[in-house]
Amino acid sequence: MKVELSIADDRELRQHIRDIIAGEVKGIARGEIKGIIAEVFSEKVLPKEDGIERLIREVIRDEVERVL
Repeated sequence: MKVELSIADDRELRQHIRDIIAGEVKGIARGEIKGIIAEVFSEKVLPKEDGIERLIREVIRDEVERVL
């Protein structure tokens, strides 16, 4: 018995696979960002509330630039 599956012919299957991959990538990114934020707060003195958002944005921007 031989079974062949062609993803190129199945638009719904391709979309489902893309959705699964996108979900996994987003999950990994969320975990990485949480880790980065935890690391920053453990290494630096906690800023005042208005500075926390700025610090988080800077760290995320720096990490995205490093990865890309």
